[in-house]
Amino acid sequence: MRSGRTLWSDSPNIRIRHRTVLEREQYDVAVVGASISGAIIALMLAEAGHVVVVIDRREPIHGSTLASTAMIQFE
Repeated sequence: MRSGRTLWSDSPNIRIRHRTVLEREQYDVAVVGASISGAIIALMLAEAGHVVVVIDRREPIHGSTLASTAMIQFE
C-alpha cells in the first residue's frame, strides 16, 4: 500500500445489508467479529444448518477487513 488508503475505502457503492436489532432471541452460535475470518466461519456454520448471529462493534466493511482484503489490488 503506497498511499495509506485502500481502494475499497474510496468506493462509495460498497454496501452490506445488516441489522442493528436481533431477529430472534436464541441462536445456535454467536460469531464475535465480522472480519473476513468471522464471515467465513459464520457462512460455514450457517451452511451446516446452525442459526448464526454475527456481532461486531462497527458496521460491515469498516474494520480491519477493509485494509486486509484491499491488498488484492492490481500492481
